[in-house]
Amino acid sequence: MPEYLAPGVYVEETSFRSKSLEGVSTSTAGFVGPARYGPVSGEPELLTSFADFERIYGGLEDLVFTTGRQPNYLAHAVRAFYEEGGRRLYVSRIFDDGESSAAPDANYGHVDTAAAYSPALPSVTLHARFPGAAGNMRVTLTLQVGSNALTTGTTGRTLTRVGSYDLVHVGQPVEEDSPPTGRIIGYTPLQADGLMLAVWNSVAQRWELQDGTTATALDALAGTEHVRPLSVVVEVEQPEVNGAGFQQPEQLGEFGFDLRGRAALETTFARDPDIRLDFLTVPFALETPRIADEDDDDAQTAETLDIARELLGAAAVDSLLEVPVTSADRQRVLTARRQMLVLSGGSDGNLPSAHSYEGNESDFHDYVNDPLQEPKNGLLALE
Repeated sequence: MPEYLAPGVYVEETSFRSKSLEGVSTSTAGFVGPARYGPVSGEPELLTSFADFERIYGGLEDLVFTTGRQPNYLAHAVRAFYEEGGRRLYVSRIFDDGESSAAPDANYGHVDTAAAYSPALPSVTLHARFPGAAGNMRVTLTLQVGSNALTTGTTGRTLTRVGSYDLVHVGQPVEEDSPPTGRIIGYTPLQADGLMLAVWNSVAQRWELQDGTTATALDALAGTEHVRPLSVVVEVEQPEVNGAGFQQPEQLGEFGFDLRGRAALETTFARDPDIRLDFLTVPFALETPRIADEDDDDAQTAETLDIARELLGAAAVDSLLEVPVTSADRQRVLTARRQMLVLSGGSDGNLPSAHSYEGNESDFHDYVNDPLQEPKNGLLALE
């Protein structure tokens, strides 16, 4: 078992007689104070290194309150704790939003995608999970396009490297005819813009391509179409404390689009994800305009396709019809398939008052809005 020790704190008794003072554990410490980012309610996490603190609560950069800039005393204290041999620490971050009884949206970074696609679709909002100027991050969504997954075997046509409810682009290859080289120079979409979901029909035991209106069996295709799987890579860049640029990008992973499929964006980037690590380390949430009944598969499919279009943008969807040849074309297509969204509106709030340190058990609110966790803030979180 590892031994956790707080630096410079110990109890020692040298007498050989029976002990009048039993040793008490000094292995656990608790710090309360403002930080760059991280949860402001709920039970604190056990931190065993300064890297743990940085991953959840940000680094040593100054805080910028409404009254001016101030050193990040909490972060410096945590670093000193570990440098002096500390091992086990709980941190409760506090945030003063001016005694507001509502979720302080003005202190959370956010951006919506209303202009990302034309014609306009219901917008998707990216919302910082926690308050703070560190929430004014830049998020990059990069469309990934796989090779043709449609194959024909002895038992008919099937899809490889595709999971049920994966987003795909279905198009008929256009070959160069002057001169007739057979080289693919583009695609003609099967329907509309070619975006569909690949769905395994467990009753009919076959793959289908669905667009929210029709379900096309693979055997109904001409057989020369290309079915290319699509996914999106998400990167985030934290802002510099002076507002001049962003830090090195951090890749959060590669994701799909449908909640019924694997590695869905809306699962990891939910307001309150099921996985605790995602809640602590995924810095923003996706707010999507889903209203379809869970039992209405067609409506859910149509919503997924619209959300994918909105997040990727019209330029990225249009680029799926191209096959770039020159380096300039490849760079143009790469740019079209990368959408950058900058969140704004986040702030470090007010210089915390004594009331913020004490905690607010009755009317504290934050973005996650968990009624079981919200009363645990300030010193109350360490009780």
